[in-house]
Amino acid sequence: MNRKGAENVVASLILFIAVMGLATATTVVFKNYLDRSASAVNEQQSRSQDVMRTNFHIALASYDGVDTTRIYVRNTGSTRFSPDDIDVYIDGMRIPRNPANRTITVVEDTDTINPGIWDPGEEIEIQVFTTFGASTTRTVLVTAPNGVSAREEFSS
Repeated sequence: MNRKGAENVVASLILFIAVMGLATATTVVFKNYLDRSASAVNEQQSRSQDVMRTNFHIALASYDGVDTTRIYVRNTGSTRFSPDDIDVYIDGMRIPRNPANRTITVVEDTDTINPGIWDPGEEIEIQVFTTFGASTTRTVLVTAPNGVSAREEFSS
């Protein structure tokens, strides 16, 4: 009878070790999954807060009748941007990010916090070098890297 009792104890011990190993493996796998999920949630939350804090207003858009469109945009939100990261579209056409097509600078008399960075309360001047044909109404769209945009119509 002692032998049968020992066999039951050994079988129970093996079963217990197997269950503990399985539980440990499951915990490790789910911990990695939960860590990645928490990281993704935190990143998405940060992006959402960034979008909610972003706002800007196109104060003026005008065409000089020759080849330059000037657009003045005020940062009315609480997020700062590098002017180089701003995208500009005129009538749905993206203006490439190079000095031959456009320049974007922070207006000097508003550039009070971080020189060269578009901080809250500051204004940027966008110059787009494009020739338009006959006088018509154009649409300009200015977009921040996080997808927030402002739209304005102007006459060329």
